[in-house]
Amino acid sequence: SHDSGISIIDLAKAKCDRECLDCGVLHDGLLSQEDSGLVPLIRTLRVKRPSTIFGRPTYEIAEGEDGLSRRYLYSVGAHLADQKGVNGNSIDGCDSIVVSRQSPMHRETDGLNWFTYTSSRKQGGGALFISYRNKSPIRVFRSSDLDSPFAPPIRENHLTNYRYDGLYTI
Repeated sequence: SHDSGISIIDLAKAKCDRECLDCGVLHDGLLSQEDSGLVPLIRTLRVKRPSTIFGRPTYEIAEGEDGLSRRYLYSVGAHLADQKGVNGNSIDGCDSIVVSRQSPMHRETDGLNWFTYTSSRKQGGGALFISYRNKSPIRVFRSSDLDSPFAPPIRENHLTNYRYDGLYTI
C-alpha cells in the first residue's frame, strides 16, 4: 500500500494514459475522469525488468524479421539500450547488439554470419568481454544505416530499419 491507500495490485490493474504496466504499449485516453488522479502515482511505478535478458527475444521476433524500429526493440525488451549499440554490463555481459556502423580504420567488416565490431569499455566493451568469457549468446540486430551489402533496406517512410539476425557468440 502507498500513502493514498491504493495497493500496488490496484495500480497494476489501473488503466494509464501513459503506458500499460504489463506490455509497455501506449494507451492514450483510457482513464476515466475519477481515475485521472492515479496517473502521477502510476507513473512513479515502473515495472522493473532485468537490464540483460539472454537468449531469443522475449516477444517472438523471427530470425530475419525486419521492419523493426529502435523504439519497438526497446519496448519488447529485445534491445534495452535505447541509444547505445551494446546492451549489457560488465557483471552480466552483453545480451544484444545493434550493428549500425563499420569503421575501416578499426578493421570492422561484415560477413553476414560473422562480423568484427570494436567498442570501448565505456560503450559496452566490458559487457562484450564478459559475454566472450561466459560464451553467452548475443542477439544481433543490423541497421539499415550500416554500410554493408548485408544491411536491411531502409523502410518506405525513410526511417531506419532494424533486422533481427539471430544469436551470435563472440
